[in-house]
Amino acid sequence: MELKIYNQNGELKLTVSTSSSSTWNTELMTENAVSASFTHPFYVPLDVNDYVLLSGIKFSINKEYKPKQKSTQEYTYSVKFYGPEHDAQRVMYLNLTDGQYDVQFSLDGSPREHLKKWVDNMNRIYGREVWSIGDVVAAPNQTIEYNNLNCWDALASMAEAFETEWWADGFTMNLSRCERGERVSLGYMQGLTSLTQSENSNDVKFFTRLIPLGSTKNIDRSRYGYSRLQLPDKSTYVDRNTQYGLYEYVEEAAFAEIFPHYTGTVTSVRTEEKTGDDGKKFTVYYFKDTGMAFDPSSKENEIGGLVKQVSFQTGDLAGRDFEANYHSDTKEWEIINIYPDDETQIPGGNLIPRVGNTYIPWNFRMPVEYETQAELDYKAAVDDYLAKFSEDISKYGGDTDYIYIDKNSVPLVLGQNVRLLSDEYFGEIGYRDSRMTKVVRKLDNLSVATIECSNQVGKGWKTQVDNSINELKYVIGQKWEEIMIDVLKTWDTKEPSNYNVFSGLRSRAEHLSKKYPDVAQGLIKFLAGIELGPFSPGALGSGAAIQINPLTGKSYLEVDELFVRMKAVFKELVIESLRHIGGELVLSPARMKCVRVEEQDDAYRCYFDRGGANESGRYEVEQEFTAGAQARCQVFTGSGQKYYWRLVTAVGDDYIDLSKTDCDTGSDLPKSGDDICQLGHRSDESGMNAIVLSAYGPDAPSYKQYAYIDSYSLAGKEVSVTSPKGNRYVGDFILKTGVNIATELQILENLIKTEIQSVEYVLNETDNYLLNASFVKDMEGWVRDDDVQVLEAEELLQANSEYLSDAGRLAGVVTYDGKLWLRLKDSYVKQPNANLTQPAQSGKFYVSLRYICTGSGTLTCGFSGQGLYKTASIAINRTARMFEFSGNWDGTGDFLIQFTGDIHINLVTLTNRPLDDFKQEVNSTFTQMAGSIKAMVTSIDNINNTIRDSGWLTTADGTRIWASACWPDGTRAISLFTVTPDGIFLDSSHINLKGIVTFESFAPDFQTAYEQAFGNASMTAKDDVARQLGYSNYAQLVENAATGGKAVLVGGYLNLELIDVDTLIAGKVLTNKVVTSLNGRRVEIDPETNSFKMFNENNDTVCEMTFLEQSDMPYLPRLRMRDYNKNHELVRTAYYGAGGANIEDLIGGSGITLTQGSCRIYQLDSSRDCVLQPGSLSFYRDGKLYKKYE
Repeated sequence: MELKIYNQNGELKLTVSTSSSSTWNTELMTENAVSASFTHPFYVPLDVNDYVLLSGIKFSINKEYKPKQKSTQEYTYSVKFYGPEHDAQRVMYLNLTDGQYDVQFSLDGSPREHLKKWVDNMNRIYGREVWSIGDVVAAPNQTIEYNNLNCWDALASMAEAFETEWWADGFTMNLSRCERGERVSLGYMQGLTSLTQSENSNDVKFFTRLIPLGSTKNIDRSRYGYSRLQLPDKSTYVDRNTQYGLYEYVEEAAFAEIFPHYTGTVTSVRTEEKTGDDGKKFTVYYFKDTGMAFDPSSKENEIGGLVKQVSFQTGDLAGRDFEANYHSDTKEWEIINIYPDDETQIPGGNLIPRVGNTYIPWNFRMPVEYETQAELDYKAAVDDYLAKFSEDISKYGGDTDYIYIDKNSVPLVLGQNVRLLSDEYFGEIGYRDSRMTKVVRKLDNLSVATIECSNQVGKGWKTQVDNSINELKYVIGQKWEEIMIDVLKTWDTKEPSNYNVFSGLRSRAEHLSKKYPDVAQGLIKFLAGIELGPFSPGALGSGAAIQINPLTGKSYLEVDELFVRMKAVFKELVIESLRHIGGELVLSPARMKCVRVEEQDDAYRCYFDRGGANESGRYEVEQEFTAGAQARCQVFTGSGQKYYWRLVTAVGDDYIDLSKTDCDTGSDLPKSGDDICQLGHRSDESGMNAIVLSAYGPDAPSYKQYAYIDSYSLAGKEVSVTSPKGNRYVGDFILKTGVNIATELQILENLIKTEIQSVEYVLNETDNYLLNASFVKDMEGWVRDDDVQVLEAEELLQANSEYLSDAGRLAGVVTYDGKLWLRLKDSYVKQPNANLTQPAQSGKFYVSLRYICTGSGTLTCGFSGQGLYKTASIAINRTARMFEFSGNWDGTGDFLIQFTGDIHINLVTLTNRPLDDFKQEVNSTFTQMAGSIKAMVTSIDNINNTIRDSGWLTTADGTRIWASACWPDGTRAISLFTVTPDGIFLDSSHINLKGIVTFESFAPDFQTAYEQAFGNASMTAKDDVARQLGYSNYAQLVENAATGGKAVLVGGYLNLELIDVDTLIAGKVLTNKVVTSLNGRRVEIDPETNSFKMFNENNDTVCEMTFLEQSDMPYLPRLRMRDYNKNHELVRTAYYGAGGANIEDLIGGSGITLTQGSCRIYQLDSSRDCVLQPGSLSFYRDGKLYKKYE
């Protein structure tokens, strides 16, 4: 992947191609980073805040990085770029209230309040509003101690305290369970190429036995019998999924707020001013609850030693607990004030109880019916808690199938909801609903990834977050924060996101109405188009439409009537009507009507009428010609016959200059009134095409297409001709026939003929004097222009990409059309004489190269100052062409390739043989006539000096198939196979039949010879062999072979079921394998393994000779021998080869090895070792040197 690295000011610093190991790593609450590995030819250190952009996200370096130097021209990088959330690791979590700058403080508040302070600290560093709050879990207030924490660790503290997760979506921070997107199904061979299970981290909560501890609130042991709330059946623990093993766990905090309680509502509030012992005045708040039917202060409801409390659930005091006294006489609660500091009391100011607020009183005995309900709520909570933490916590994941991912647009992001499919892993249900918690994507293809899915992650996370226990029906009484969503008003300037909404007036102001007439005050883009009324296209259609063609991207307007009040400007106006055109019509890139001619020194200046200019400054007639175009004028009829074809040497706003000298033979002079059109171009390939419709000439009427017109000749430039005198088409020709081909296609002279020719030049490295001439080793052996931008990467750069085309001067290897090319842009490369692969010698040499020119210029090639040196102008071309020249060279100097334009070059050759010596030409011809069909392929190989051809001919009399070859010594071989009604005939100098060929009968003399071939072998041996061949005895084999009337040719040899002779005389025996016996003591010669083996009666290999094949030494003979005792035990081995010998005594436990220059005597258990070399004698004990003589 091409990766652009910018400095912190946004300036491009480096462009590299990353290796295949480079990845984008994302893991929930752990990492969001790009790991990039690449090489670069220069030393370029990376600074803090240097960054890359990936999928619109900015990834930065958080500390200076210096590459590893491997050579003077190669530096390797393995560096990480971190996502924006990692900036939190560098920012302290401070208390900024009232200008404070505290690093140690406690905060009691809701999840949103804690996260808001995080956003404020992050934006403090950025200096502007960058980060914002996203999804926030609803949870009770928590007090968190922040002591010298950075913002990264502060997030972990929040997630742990509120039992949830944190995750970033760009610059939006979320404090909630990471889950998003429509659920997608993934499984093995359905988006995943593998599926694996792995263990989760140790700090993920999992248990199968829960020992719950109920709340002590409002519990009177003297009456209830227990100090804590109990389950209805009074059990002390609950089990679930113990098949995973018995794992016990105690939980108290999750059930602390489930107790016998009453939720009341404030119906009235009053206050009294009082004076304290210190003389200070304070306010006491009283409230009544007319719905409470019991007296908390009655003697039977008192719990000794406890002070009554009230906890507000809603209103300004929500989440706060207060000591309180209940006055039975007035039936009202008195709130005991809290004093955070000397100047503040709560309740007080804006934090006061109000009518309608709800609250829960506690620390007194509740009526029995409340205890019964609390037990039921407690049981529901315990069962739910156990269910969520006794499930399988394993992680499941695998590698993605990028084709499936792309086709189904599967988002590979953290939190993506997935349904993992597997009957093996998930039993009868066959699936597991989860979400992605880790994604590692390849930079080369972001759809190639390894994903990990889990319902639980590490510390600070619980299965239940948004739907946690306190949201269940059995939870009554604890305050929950309402999820707050930012509402953007009509005057707000904050950017819209997924985490805020528009107000009603803002929506009405900004959204176009589908129901009522409306006005758009800004530009509206319709990407697909607009349809008005009941639109249907065509001349008989209705309505109107403005559309975009999805294939071409061009716009299209269709209306019934068009009225333009002021002016309409058309680049081209096509009016559908019938017209008559006499003579010849040329469709080409440019045309003009000459109105005046002025003679210049070396050209005729032909003017045309531009017409008037419109308001935008554009004229009615624009200049269409360019310098280098070929202008042609031709009149066929009447007295005004005229012809000229001249080069355009210069152009102006209203004229073209036609060369006086560079023109076609017989060209007339240009005059006023001439219709001049472009027909060809010298350098611009896009101007070399034309279409000519002619009603005049020997082949008229005709329609012709021309390509690559770069001279004053159209010979060979016709790629398509339609004419009564003959048709010609170049390219893919598709013919669709009906039932009767005679009525569908008239074949000119009963003949269809197709010819295809392919010419290739094949040179080995040994034939080429240039090193790395195909550039497969990048620029090895070549030297660049000193003043040029170097392009190097671990992976190939794409040619014609924005990166390459924007550079000024280039010299490097790129990928173009799937192949390696040397690209030169106003630059050069040299191969020093010392790098040439052949020894220097003088004589005539030949140079050739294949090129594609995308920017015309001058090519200079060869050895400067010698005969083998050429300079030529190269025009733009879109298909590969050959550049060849020859000359004398004395073997000295450097080989130069230089170009002043933009060119791609490959297959550069420098040889002492003409290029045609390396030509391989293949021609194929298919001819169909009324009475025959013929197909033939001919190959001419100048490298091996061979000519080969093959083909077939079908007539009414039969079919002939042939193949022939001719070698340099004049030897010629031909094989002919003919099928006619009279028979099948096979004629060849060599026939090799592979497979099984069955003959129903042979001549009688063959059967007689066959019967005489079995006479001398013993019957026991014959029966033995017959059984090996699947027969009960030899007689059955003979009966089947001799009287069955069949003989079989198998694999090129004659198989009569058995050939049994005393002596076999043959000039050559060709066989796949030679075996002297089917079992026991025998000799085997096996060409497939290049081996000669001898076996004893127990089928043990006692001697083996092999010929190993290696790249540098094609044949390495080896001889191995093995000794066995009478108990068939291997006792001794010997090994001999060209490089040495080895003998080991397996009984004595010793061995000796002889190689070139050393002799080693050793114990097989490595306890003793002696090595003798020409200059030393060394002794080893247990592998360690302990004595040496030199």
